[in-house]
Amino acid sequence: MIFKTVDEIIREFEEAYERKQVGWHILYGFDSWGRLNIYILDDRGSGWALILEPHFGLGAKVERVNLGSISKIDSLGFGFRRLSKELFKRIIREMREYGRLSEETMNLIKKNPPLKKSELRLDEGILIGPYLYHPKIESVDDRIASKLRERFEEEIKKRYRYIG
Repeated sequence: MIFKTVDEIIREFEEAYERKQVGWHILYGFDSWGRLNIYILDDRGSGWALILEPHFGLGAKVERVNLGSISKIDSLGFGFRRLSKELFKRIIREMREYGRLSEETMNLIKKNPPLKKSELRLDEGILIGPYLYHPKIESVDDRIASKLRERFEEEIKKRYRYIG
């Protein structure tokens, strides 16, 4: 497993997304230590895994992550999509009232295919997502989580300093 900085991973993902906009999934959750864990994966289960704390993050390129039933749940997939004002207002209203989007709204969003970032304009409504919260993120792939956690601990220990 080759470990990388968060900046390197974001840059790699942006390049991969510009080449192919469809089929991405972003899963996130907090591990038992309260650290944010993120998986950025394509439909084959390849991509990146990250662990983040407020002032430090570490990640790695990963292959064949077992998505299990996740890809069925997240059928919309991550992407940058244009939104009409009406759809934007509908999303805000449903999130306020129900805390989630209706199936009908999800179907309306699906009609807007993911676009390259370079195709978007700042003066239009843009939906970035969806992100799928996973309450037991450490269970997504134990082998990856343990290797990443071990390296993260090594790196965080290097950052400890005595003052005095």
